Amino acid sequence: MSGINGMAGDVQSGVSARERFLAAASCQPVDCTPVWFMRQAGRCLAEYRALREKYDILTMTRTPDLCSQVTLMPVETFGVDAAVMYADIMLPLYALELAFSIDPGIGPIVPEPVRTMADVGRLAGTDPRQAVSFLYEAMRMVRSSLGDSTALVGFAGGPFTIASYMVEGKPSREFPFAKGLIYREPAVWHALMERVTAVTIPYLEGQIEARADAIQRFDSWAGSLAAQTYE
Repeated sequence: MSGINGMAGDVQSGVSARERFLAAASCQPVDCTPVWFMRQAGRCLAEYRALREKYDILTMTRTPDLCSQVTLMPVETFGVDAAVMYADIMLPLYALELAFSIDPGIGPIVPEPVRTMADVGRLAGTDPRQAVSFLYEAMRMVRSSLGDSTALVGFAGGPFTIASYMVEGKPSREFPFAKGLIYREPAVWHALMERVTAVTIPYLEGQIEARADAIQRFDSWAGSLAAQTYE
């Protein structure tokens, strides 16, 4: 595993970590399996824990210097093949102008949940390139630091996961309000999906423009729905 072997393996093979990652992502042969982790900055890094004692998550994501520093930590410590951008899946809500916070002991909190057509109608449609310009600035800083040696991965949350937080107002295991909209008020649910989609697309496009090598979109809570309902 190149991420464990570190830079020496890259020199010996003549293949950079970025080249290895891009080849694997394109289903091309590679000298070894590229390594990266979904949450690279976390409890295993003492430097990250020290920063979290000073700053909350959203402050760190909104501060390009801190954001880029945290994103680069695992690359410098473990020599992984790809840096995963330090961000939160709730950031697109800034473009919707929907207030939210991150409670360390709970997760995303939305004080005024979106549960009616009127609520959906109040959501803004600001271009994420302006609403979360701090993220793209941090990505450009990371890309500059990585050069062509290491890949950069961006991401966004999937529609059900983002909408479930917006509707429930907090993390949930059963998603009663979200499922209520899906089954009882599909028009409201579909209108909300359109708003989330209209923000997520340019949000990801902005990451590509900031030179992310790959983007991933994951729906963490999709498993709570039947496959047919999700589709």
